[in-house]
Amino acid sequence: MKKYTCVILDEDIKNANRIHKIITSITSLECIAIASKPKDAIELIALESPDIIFYNLAKSLENVNFNFNFLNELKATIAAHSAIMITANSGEYLQQALRNNVFDYFITPLVKKEIQHAVKRYEEQFTDKHKLKTSISNSNNTHQNTVICLKSYGDYKYMLSKEILYLKADNNSTDIYLSTGEKISAFKTLKHFEQLLPYPFVRIHNSYIINSEHIVRIHTGKNICYIKDINTKIPYSRSHRNNILSLLSQISRENYIEV
Repeated sequence: MKKYTCVILDEDIKNANRIHKIITSITSLECIAIASKPKDAIELIALESPDIIFYNLAKSLENVNFNFNFLNELKATIAAHSAIMITANSGEYLQQALRNNVFDYFITPLVKKEIQHAVKRYEEQFTDKHKLKTSISNSNNTHQNTVICLKSYGDYKYMLSKEILYLKADNNSTDIYLSTGEKISAFKTLKHFEQLLPYPFVRIHNSYIINSEHIVRIHTGKNICYIKDINTKIPYSRSHRNNILSLLSQISRENYIEV
């Protein structure tokens, strides 16, 4: 198994050691250094070119500007293959971090499985080149104008993909909810539709695929997405959290103003 080198940047040595303990329990990661001072961190990263940098945001509010100024300096130093993963004690700065193109954002205490998911996503992005971002960058409006035909015993039901709000699993069938207010049942699994539908359709839960063009709100504290013009709240699961992070990152890079 290939190992990915990583460096921990944290002014709190005790916290850095806690992160280090989790990282060393993941066989695909090798922690090569811990740095507590920004100057040391920059020199270390320039010298070692690690694959992954775990950067812990300072807890105190007065250090927020320093955190993100340093993050920009860090981005200018890292190699093309390197990824920055933020750790923090809350999700307060999630949006700001994603606008700075960090690879992932973890809320402490860290969960080993979440880091493993992130490492797998890193591997796909930087080695196999399979990633959600690629689907986004290659997507265009023709996907939203695709005509979908559901065929059952001589009955042909047509719809535009842009009309689909979300899909919900129902055992071995799938309920498709449309912007017209209709609900259509298809005798195919949700997995089938996940493989069939391109971005902006995104799997966010074992039971749900959403059309991200219809999202008007994402509540990361409650793990809920809100769909335009309807009252339905769609949950997203921890196992599909990376897709939500990618969506937040994509939205923040479009015509976007935060107030």
